[in-house]
Amino acid sequence: MAAKKKTKSKKKPDNETKPDLVMEPEGMGEAPEGDTSVLATKKEQLYVRLGDPEILTRGREMATLCTEIVAEQEAHKARARERRERIADMQEKRNELAKSVCTGLEKAEVDIQEVAHFDRGEVLTVRMDTNRVIGRRTMTAEERQLLMEAAE
Repeated sequence: MAAKKKTKSKKKPDNETKPDLVMEPEGMGEAPEGDTSVLATKKEQLYVRLGDPEILTRGREMATLCTEIVAEQEAHKARARERRERIADMQEKRNELAKSVCTGLEKAEVDIQEVAHFDRGEVLTVRMDTNRVIGRRTMTAEERQLLMEAAE
C-alpha cells in the first residue's frame, strides 16, 4: 500500500475567505484632496454594505418570496391538472362521436315499461319507441303476490 503524502494546507488570508462585497477597483483609494472641481454628479449602481436591520428585512422578503413561489408552483400544477382533465373530457367526447359516426348508433334516454306476463311468470322490458322486448326475467315473489291479490 502506498504511503500518503502529507500536504500542508495553505491558509488563505481573511480577505480571500470572506470576499468584500464593496466592489471597488484596486488601487483607486480615497478621493483626492486639494485643487479639485466637480465635473458632474450622477447616480450609479454600486454594492453597499448592509447593516443587520437591512439584512433582517431582506431575509424576511426572501422568506415571503419563497412562500409565494411555492404557491405559484402549486397554482400552476392545479391549472395543469384542470387542463389535463378538460382535454381528457374532450377526448372522451371525441371517441363517443367517432363511435357514433362509425356505427350509426348512439346512446339516448328511451322510455321503457316493465310488463308482467303472469301466465308465463316473467316480466318483460319493452322499449316504448319501437315496442320491442329488450329484456326478460323471472317474476319475483312480491310480483307473484300481486297476481294473487288481484285475483281475490
